[in-house]
Amino acid sequence: MIRRKRPRTLPVGVYTDGICKAEDRIDSLLPELQRLHLSKADRVMVRKLAAEYRRDWLTEPDTDDGLAEGPDLDDLLDELVQVAENYLPEFCLLGNLEGDGACFGVWVDVEQAQQAVAEGEVWADHDRQVPVADRSWAYESQSGYAKFHGDRAIDSTWREYVPKGDLYLVISDHGNVSLYRSLGKGKSREIWGVV
Repeated sequence: MIRRKRPRTLPVGVYTDGICKAEDRIDSLLPELQRLHLSKADRVMVRKLAAEYRRDWLTEPDTDDGLAEGPDLDDLLDELVQVAENYLPEFCLLGNLEGDGACFGVWVDVEQAQQAVAEGEVWADHDRQVPVADRSWAYESQSGYAKFHGDRAIDSTWREYVPKGDLYLVISDHGNVSLYRSLGKGKSREIWGVV
């Protein structure tokens, strides 16, 4: 029997939409955390919070809709969020979507990723021509497509040179953005992609 490895990060996307209640957010976040490969301390904490939620909130309803309201439920959600923040993909945030307070989930912060590229922390591939002075992005030269990482220029097969474990960001000419982790020897694994 082949055992599948548990994921180590939360999936990017909507967890609850159109619902602002803490219990709905807990109901969506708790199963996502339970399926992850958590540290022992976080696994114990998630189990404790799940048991508390089932015992105190699901078995003893004290409102008309069957679930309790109050600061204790918000505190439980806050504790779950604190654990979940340890398992976010790079350049992602957990919370409400900006401009839509009812949409809760894991969101990509593309600006933060681009800032990391500008600071030389993340490799980059960009389909658009940019000035040579901006060495964190690619530019079109007479010899073809060249890449820069810091002050180091590399050729069009640059992905082969990204060290194992390093991140690189790919931005298409259509504005699609994807973040990859290099596995070495030109191979990589996509962490997230945004269209």
